[in-house]
Amino acid sequence: MRLALRLFALLILLVIATVPNFTSITTFAEEGGNPCLEGCINEETSCTGGCGYNMSCIQNCKKQYDKCAAGCAPLND
Repeated sequence: MRLALRLFALLILLVIATVPNFTSITTFAEEGGNPCLEGCINEETSCTGGCGYNMSCIQNCKKQYDKCAAGCAPLND
């Protein structure tokens, strides 16, 4: 019985791990094929990656991303 429960739990975890996260903005950009938004995402990721634990730096990067993404919004329609 324990083995069956462990196998079932493992299968559930595998399903959860392999289902894509459709709420991710990155997923939306890739599915929409919007190179502008993909550029904004890549830029924000590299910017925040260089910030380390500096929260003011991270917030600044996110503000820059929001401005960039807003400029790409008309391309999504």
